[in-house]
Amino acid sequence: MVLQFTDKAFRRSYIPTIGANITEKSIIFHDTEFQMILWDLAGQSKFQKIRSLYYNGAQCVIIVFDLTKPESFENIKNWYSDIKSNFNNFNELEVVLCGNKSDLNEEIQISEEKALNLATQLNIDYLETSALNGKNIDKIFDNMINNMISKDFIEI
Repeated sequence: MVLQFTDKAFRRSYIPTIGANITEKSIIFHDTEFQMILWDLAGQSKFQKIRSLYYNGAQCVIIVFDLTKPESFENIKNWYSDIKSNFNNFNELEVVLCGNKSDLNEEIQISEEKALNLATQLNIDYLETSALNGKNIDKIFDNMINNMISKDFIEI
């Protein structure tokens, strides 16, 4: 997702994140330039303790799960709890749920309705994306910035 957002590229061979990958991108939104620093954190449970070290200073979080893998969907509540317990300013944090791999229609195992129900339960937005074809990748970041502006988390 990050590679698609920053470089409009896709890597076919998946390499799981170990620790964190950090990327920067400048975007223009409503005639204002935003400098984004994107931290792609490992989601595996063995990295739970190290993940919390990277949370400091974050203003938004995208919880990404794989629409074709029910076990990744089952981890959402754990990831959400981890985030909630590690942020002193959780109420000033924009959190979005993202179901990735929407392009794999025949392999999708998590319905949009099921994901939306969980997002509603957690009181966060939900969007389906495809890192392969770029569907909704820019939109998820635009929505986050727009929500942060409307909640006065950032100023333009």
